[in-house]
Amino acid sequence: MKTIFDPFIWKTAWRDSRSERKKLLLFASAIIMGVAALVSVNSFGDNLSKEVDNQAKSLLGADIVLESRKPISTRIDSLADSLQVTRASEISFTSMVLFPTSGGTRLSQVRAISGDYPFYGEFETKPANALSALKGEGFALVDEAMLIQYGVNIGDSIRIGASTLIVNAAILGIPGESAAASLVGPRVYISMKDLDQTRLLQPGSIAQWKSYWLLPPSTSTQDVVGILRPVTRSEQVSLDTVEERRQGVNAIVANVTRFLNIIGYLALLLGALGIASSIHVYSRRKVHTVAILRCLGLRANQAVSVFLIQTLFFGFLGTKIGVGLGVMIQILFPVVMKDFLPVEVNFGVSLDAIIQGFTTGLIVTVLFSLLPLMGVRIVSPLAVLRSDANEQSPRKDPAIISLVVLGVITLIFFAIVQTGNILYGLVLSASVALSTIVLAFLSWGIIRLAKKVDTESWSYLMRQGLANLHRPKNQTIVLILSLGLGTTLIMTQLIIQHNLLKQVEVVGAEGQPNLILFDVQADQIDGVKRIIREQELPVFFEVPVVTMRLNKINGRSVEAIVQDSTNTIPRWALNREYRSTYRSEIVGTETLLEGTMTAEWSLVDGAIPISLEEDIAKDLGVSLGDSITIDVQGVLMETRVGSIRKVDWQRVQPNFFIVFPDGPLNEAPQFFVLVSRTENRQASAAVQRSIVENYPNVSAVDLELILTTAKSILDKAAFVIRFMALFSIGTGLIVLAGSVIVSKFQRIRENVLLRTIGASKKQVLGILLAEYSFLAFFAALAGLVLAIVVGWVMSIFVFDGPFSIPVVSFVLGWVGLTLLTLVIAFTNSRGTLNKPPLEVLRNEI
Repeated sequence: MKTIFDPFIWKTAWRDSRSERKKLLLFASAIIMGVAALVSVNSFGDNLSKEVDNQAKSLLGADIVLESRKPISTRIDSLADSLQVTRASEISFTSMVLFPTSGGTRLSQVRAISGDYPFYGEFETKPANALSALKGEGFALVDEAMLIQYGVNIGDSIRIGASTLIVNAAILGIPGESAAASLVGPRVYISMKDLDQTRLLQPGSIAQWKSYWLLPPSTSTQDVVGILRPVTRSEQVSLDTVEERRQGVNAIVANVTRFLNIIGYLALLLGALGIASSIHVYSRRKVHTVAILRCLGLRANQAVSVFLIQTLFFGFLGTKIGVGLGVMIQILFPVVMKDFLPVEVNFGVSLDAIIQGFTTGLIVTVLFSLLPLMGVRIVSPLAVLRSDANEQSPRKDPAIISLVVLGVITLIFFAIVQTGNILYGLVLSASVALSTIVLAFLSWGIIRLAKKVDTESWSYLMRQGLANLHRPKNQTIVLILSLGLGTTLIMTQLIIQHNLLKQVEVVGAEGQPNLILFDVQADQIDGVKRIIREQELPVFFEVPVVTMRLNKINGRSVEAIVQDSTNTIPRWALNREYRSTYRSEIVGTETLLEGTMTAEWSLVDGAIPISLEEDIAKDLGVSLGDSITIDVQGVLMETRVGSIRKVDWQRVQPNFFIVFPDGPLNEAPQFFVLVSRTENRQASAAVQRSIVENYPNVSAVDLELILTTAKSILDKAAFVIRFMALFSIGTGLIVLAGSVIVSKFQRIRENVLLRTIGASKKQVLGILLAEYSFLAFFAALAGLVLAIVVGWVMSIFVFDGPFSIPVVSFVLGWVGLTLLTLVIAFTNSRGTLNKPPLEVLRNEI
């Protein structure tokens, strides 16, 4: 009995493949990109995880880090002394900095340090080792990007508050911080000895205190943490260890790699679709050969074995190439994603990733090749004489049904493996299934529409091209599915990016405020307003701000709530410092949902009726009438929830979680926020420069700069997404090319007939280009429709913002996909068009 292991079967497979190897190589290419995506993504993820583990101490810069919104207490300092801890300190705050040489100003993160920070990791500067200069006085280290932006050189001066320092070096990298962090707030490091001279750190200033601890070699971190925890909790000081930082970064890494894995999975899915499509067309082409073999006595299963051996060999070859390509591609990942990674990732070959990619490629090749090859079993020997002998096939084939079920289970299993989570894997599988169903439904609708379109007035070339979309054995649905999924991925990203930028830009519309000045002291208001008016600018708002913390909620202390294991209130909502205001009415960005807004109140009248923003009220679990004791800089105030407001946070004006009535806070320590508008960057720079020179403690937020920064960050993120989407688009194009090439024989008879009855090469080419113009047009249309649906859901329900379509990007994507499809179709058809009909028939039929 001849089986797949019989030498005759192997010889037959080898001999039969001689004329088909180019087509089978193209079939192999369908799996290459999918395997390459899996290997590169998984290998990069393994290397990233290893680097996080290896650089865990560098991420934190110390064994333990304490962080507080107020100075670290002497109680904790005494504890550190008793444990013989080596310490370094940092005080950070936001402030305007001024570059006298260029006149530029920028809101920056100012960090004053003392001690040998960091204890672990390398603080990269140009020139190198410049951090040691901060042990002295009079120097500053500034982010390189900001120096370039304002044309500042090493040795120039920088003004921070009342102090003028020398720029000693450019900051290139900080342990545990990604490059993208500098886009949000450029960093400036100064010595703790120079902090007092800036005169920026005053009572009530918003700052952050950090204490870095280096433990003695023989001291256990866990033991120290056990001693510290009760103290830090009672004093509202956060504590971070190397292990906690590793876990936190690993969670971020897991999210990054999960996104990458999803892209790899989609590329693999498209590869599987390409395999099934290619082998389906290939097996239909081999019907005549199978019929001859059946006449010579070969059984159906043996015929399947012949072609299965061919597909396994070329699938093995494609998988091998995909593994090699994936190993090479992973070199690009650290370069593409460097701005978003807290660690430097070095190249390394992951054996686990290679084995997983290779195994996955082979399994997918076998499963999705067997499915279309099952049709070979029903080829009748009569097909040698009658081409329609196999037109009827059994409606229910247990083998085919089993393979379909096994294929679905396998893809779900791979989704779970790739995401590393059963729920995520099931959601991903369901999402892909839904997207596929939607695209298939759109494809079906396009085919039905093509049949019903009245083409009587069209030219013959256009009519014939459109008719080819619904001809027997067409590849319309497969091509729309493959290209549609890739198009959906890229266009969804474009929609999300476009709408996120629209959310930011809407606040910069004409007439809207775009300059915010904060930390204005009471005795500085008149002077700051005078400077603004001298520049002929308006003052829209003048809002007082009072800092405070929660002390009790409905009689329970915050400490008790935090320590309660059944507590559902987010810790950040309990421990954060609230910056609140007082006024007698709601403003234009607010809508009153419940209760009444109290205009004025006296402390002698009892608990103060306050107004809470709706989301913070939900987080705190309070409603109308509930009591909250608030610590206003050491003074406890009894309040009750008098009203709840909805706030439009997108509007550029001061908005608050908590609003007091006029009266109780009027004499509390406070600063003011002023809101204005400038018409151009020059006017904004001029007013900021004048304010910084006269009132160095006042900081400014320039909306135009925020827009530029937001666009820069989104562009970087979009580049990463586009880079990953190339896997799906690349696989989709390979599937397209494969379908065009391996299905070429389906239209050869038609082309030969057209050439025989007098059609010119130009006319035949016109029909071909018309067909693929329609195909690419509708494939892009299906992908764009699905992208619009997904983008709308993301914009409305995830990002809670407006929705609009980036028309220009959509048009360019549409045109680009159409042109690519036409180029592939034209390149593939040149051989058929340039040869006489008889020669084509001899070679192809």
